[in-house]
Amino acid sequence: MRCALVLLLLAACGTRASSHRAKGVSAGGGAAADTTPADTTPPRARAGMLVARTVANRGELNGQWRPQAGVCASPPSFQLLAQGDSVDVLLLLNLPQGTAASGTYAVQAPQDTAPQGRTARIGAQEMRSADLAYQGISGTVQLERLDRLAAGRFDVTLQETPSHRQIRYLGVFDAVPVETLDVAACRLAQPDTALPAVRRQPA
Repeated sequence: MRCALVLLLLAACGTRASSHRAKGVSAGGGAAADTTPADTTPPRARAGMLVARTVANRGELNGQWRPQAGVCASPPSFQLLAQGDSVDVLLLLNLPQGTAASGTYAVQAPQDTAPQGRTARIGAQEMRSADLAYQGISGTVQLERLDRLAAGRFDVTLQETPSHRQIRYLGVFDAVPVETLDVAACRLAQPDTALPAVRRQPA
């Protein structure tokens, strides 16, 4: 895996779906407040793909990619890396020892120094007119399968750097082939070696 070439803004280590909001008209003729609930339906899964979108559907991180996935023995971890023309996404799970990997993982904020258990990190990089980075600060990842194939979904809040704007991000991955990662790739899972952000330069 070319993990060293992608943004890893994890502090431990699209298809564009449209969401139309109806706007009413107030008695005075002005636009009424929008009371349509946000669409929090997860994207539709595709075999061998990571599909993700923002709840606000601004489109900056929306897409589908054929990711690379792998596991590390030490520290026990799972990495899912998607690299696109304009967006990179990396998901890292700290796997529990001595029990099944499937289950719910809480996204650990970058500044959280509590002992790591069943936790997750997620980061993204957008390379368009500006090089923007996004870091997971809350949410959950549901790992449904991890053997020769991986499957799961996430509902997380990302914080943009440097603006601190927050974005809710939904994703699903299904039937993604899993490999055993080498030592260099597994270093990304170690908090003391992955604090700096590693950026892939725009083409």
